[in-house]
Amino acid sequence: MAIFYGFFAYLGLTALFAFLTYHAMFLGLTVSFIVAIFFRNQFEKKWIVSFAISYFFWLGLFYFTFSQDETVPDEPIETTVTVKTVPVIDGNKLQVVISLPDGKLSLLTYYVQSEKEKEKWGKILVPGMNCQTVGVRQIPPEQTNPNGFHYRRYLQSKNISYLFSADRIKSCEKGEPSVFDRIKILRNQGIRIIERFFPNTVSPIISALLFGEKQQIDADLLRSYQQLGIAHLLAISGLHVSVLTAGIYSVLLRFGLTREATRSALLIILPVYACLAGGAPSVNRAVTMAWLIVFLSKWKRKIHPLDALGISFLFFMIRNPYILYHVGFQLSYAVSFCLLLSAPIIRQRKFWLTKIGFVSMVAQFGSIPIVLYHFYEISFLGFFLNILYVPFYSVIILPLSFTSFFLLLFVPFIGSPFVSIVAFLLEVANDFARWLADFLQFTWTFGKPPLFIFLSFYFFFIVGFMLIEHGWEKYRWHIVLSFFLPFLFQIGYVKFHPFGEVTFIDVGQGDSIWIRLPFHQGNYLIDTGGYVRFEEEEWKKQKDSFDPGEDIVIPFLKSKGVTTIDKLILTHGDFDHIGSAISVLSEFEVGELVVGRTIMKKGMEQEVVHFAKENDIAVQYVFRGSYWEEGGGQFFVLAPEMDALSSNDASVVIYAQFGGLDWLFTGDLEKEGEKKILATFPNLEVDVLKVGHHGSSTSTGKTFLQQIRPKVAVISVGRNNRYGHPDERVVEELQKMDVLVFRTDMHGAITFRFFMAIQSFSTMLKE
Repeated sequence: MAIFYGFFAYLGLTALFAFLTYHAMFLGLTVSFIVAIFFRNQFEKKWIVSFAISYFFWLGLFYFTFSQDETVPDEPIETTVTVKTVPVIDGNKLQVVISLPDGKLSLLTYYVQSEKEKEKWGKILVPGMNCQTVGVRQIPPEQTNPNGFHYRRYLQSKNISYLFSADRIKSCEKGEPSVFDRIKILRNQGIRIIERFFPNTVSPIISALLFGEKQQIDADLLRSYQQLGIAHLLAISGLHVSVLTAGIYSVLLRFGLTREATRSALLIILPVYACLAGGAPSVNRAVTMAWLIVFLSKWKRKIHPLDALGISFLFFMIRNPYILYHVGFQLSYAVSFCLLLSAPIIRQRKFWLTKIGFVSMVAQFGSIPIVLYHFYEISFLGFFLNILYVPFYSVIILPLSFTSFFLLLFVPFIGSPFVSIVAFLLEVANDFARWLADFLQFTWTFGKPPLFIFLSFYFFFIVGFMLIEHGWEKYRWHIVLSFFLPFLFQIGYVKFHPFGEVTFIDVGQGDSIWIRLPFHQGNYLIDTGGYVRFEEEEWKKQKDSFDPGEDIVIPFLKSKGVTTIDKLILTHGDFDHIGSAISVLSEFEVGELVVGRTIMKKGMEQEVVHFAKENDIAVQYVFRGSYWEEGGGQFFVLAPEMDALSSNDASVVIYAQFGGLDWLFTGDLEKEGEKKILATFPNLEVDVLKVGHHGSSTSTGKTFLQQIRPKVAVISVGRNNRYGHPDERVVEELQKMDVLVFRTDMHGAITFRFFMAIQSFSTMLKE
């Protein structure tokens, strides 16, 4: 029974429909039904039965795999682990993937105690080594903010089941390294050679191009490539594998090997290279497809590239269903699928520059929905830059990088001139990318599309390319409409969303509250969170320190499609409230910075105000009696008193009425400040209280609670924080009054949505 071309690609699509059904039952079943009706006359009955069996098989597998709810004892254990990767040491933080005695992979984290110990573990830890360790095994944390980074799924997509927090590494001894361990050691040696011979400015790029190692790439440069839509050039993909395969094939033939022997050699070399390149999804896909094509060519058989793509997709899915959550996996297969479907149209282009432009356009449109879903913004400059950068990397940089590296291995004195050439060309390209990335108007923030709009992107793009195939002149305006319509859907969804929203963002030990009024009538951010940094020795400092603004608040706001913040309200000068304010002011257009009219402001608050004025951002100083109204909402400032001494009790306190509720946002207000508010506003009552000072014992007095009588209380507090917040007395007092208590350390982000008479609270985590 012959299998038609594209059969395995269709099997892969049934797996995708099953994945969609798992996440959105109604939408997934609807899409699957529509597709089944559309293709009902395209296949024989036996193939339709095969697709149906595949669909239900994958649906069952996803339910079985993703519904597992595992717990592990939260207590120290002493065990022997096997090192599986080369360790990554950033400041005093050491991380390495290990295998536990039960065979499951874990990410071990250990904070080295001295510079000498840091040097020691950096030298001796290699894959295959067995180490005696003491630590705690944990399930990776769940996602705690809407649209935030899902660390657990990221690790699961890499087959890592646990986190292992090591208190100490007692001793290590050499084990018997496997073949894969030896390849990983060779990979690390190759990276060390690059670091030794190439300048520091370009060696991380060469390591990324040849070995898939992107850890050391300068964060600003990587951000520039991402903003411009060309970051894919730094990931090993089909382009790299094609260049390598063609190069090896030509060299082996010139050395006198027969075509048959050359194919056999490639069947060994390709999997080895996948390991050397770090095993990223893009390189695994490209290598698997190339391996299938070479393998079948040995038997005088041909395989359609779509089938090779489908087989590789199914293979990696069956190995680890969580791989579907990996952004690199999604992008690699989506772009490859789009390029293969568009191959007939691409071949119709006669002029080489037109072909490159069309390939760039297909790749861009194939990746846009996924990029928006995960990163919320795209660069329209990327289309033009890919026309420039893709040939530059594929024709010049990649061949020169491979050539210079192999020459350094065997004849270093000949390799040195090549190193200089590659370094010069890359530095010019990187400087140009940095310069262009400064023009932020090329990057448009659209927000995260809901699933139905995400699917509409692909639907309309496919329609557009089908119309191009039938003739650009005939369907010109239909084509333009097909490509722009989903963008209009997304803009309309973000800008004219009828629901209002209040989200208490989980920024750890700090405050950050986002308020969106219905139909985009007002965007307010109260505080930004911030991370208190203590002075450390130079060797302890990490390359990229955590910043709640850059890592949590800014991505959250972009996911909501926010480009303008009407008012950034800073309650007072503590770092955990305003430490990330400059990051937010730098990233968004802020209509007005609102601060209390207080004296003797703390240094951080003065710095933020100065930054705002330097960047022509209006600064409004508010005090008791200040007021504004917007979008049906009313906002009254209850504190501080005019020209009060800057302190927790001089926090900007806002009483607001919107969404059918009365709100009280208190900053770090303490008992003395509460008394002043009660004395001035004796009839004050609220529905929702943002508990002052993270639930500290110095705030939220009994008299205050009895007066304002909240129905809901929200405590913004960090997990296991050093201050012991919130105080047990505060929580008990709230519970005695039958107040519904939400805590960001236990519930993650807390969100209130409202539309007319519809109101609802929701949390990211369940207790």
